[in-house]
Amino acid sequence: MTQFCAPSHATSIPPFKLHQLILKPFSQKMLLTLLLVLVPNNCLLRSISSKCFLNSFLRFRPSIHVTIIPRRRIAWLVGCGLFDDSSTISPPLLSLCYNVASSLVADPELSVCFAAASSLRSLVDGLCFSPELFIPFVSSSLSSLFGLILSRAKELSTKLKLISVISVIIQQCSDSIRSQNLAPPCASALLQLWISSSSSDHQTSDTSFRSQILECATFLIKSAGTALFPQISSSILLLIYQSMTCQQSDVLLDESLELWRAASVSYTHL
Repeated sequence: MTQFCAPSHATSIPPFKLHQLILKPFSQKMLLTLLLVLVPNNCLLRSISSKCFLNSFLRFRPSIHVTIIPRRRIAWLVGCGLFDDSSTISPPLLSLCYNVASSLVADPELSVCFAAASSLRSLVDGLCFSPELFIPFVSSSLSSLFGLILSRAKELSTKLKLISVISVIIQQCSDSIRSQNLAPPCASALLQLWISSSSSDHQTSDTSFRSQILECATFLIKSAGTALFPQISSSILLLIYQSMTCQQSDVLLDESLELWRAASVSYTHL
């Protein structure tokens, strides 16, 4: 995948100009310059007030999104690691980042989708993640990610990255999984992923993907809890059976047994 590299002159900004960036609100011209040229230089950008930057981004986002800044750069920007300290970003701005990343996962351009998915993982798995603020975006994010894997992603490495994002969301948003009753559609989608991998011409290379499917199903059982387990039991039991009887059953044994154990615990507590 294409990597954006900062021009050599981007690292030579005089200290007094950097000081001005920190003290003054961003003008639209300066904001566009940062997005297009300076953003890849993480050390430089971390020196700038991220709160000031995001406020400017929020103010100019409509025109930027439509006419000027490539969507992929925006998708990458919201998860590039600027906000490790939750004190530097307010809830409305953090919610904006969730909104941008989750919406761009469904972008018509695949490169934008993959960049947004990567940012989404960084946001959900980051120190400043807020499950409460992410509630409105859980369902749409999972739906878009499953759709990407099922119908648009072709490369195994891409599928592995996408399902890892799904696993992180399921682990971090267990309350939303239960309150929005998202476990049944997720279990059904995981079973579809397994079936699609079974029909692949490269079943040997897809073993790692199947392993991730089983691990994701295990996380889903734990997030769903015993109350919702009856609604996903048919899909889960079929996954267990398929994993125990497929050609790669010996390779997938650990993941299969772990999924079986999680299902058994949920059955025991019914």
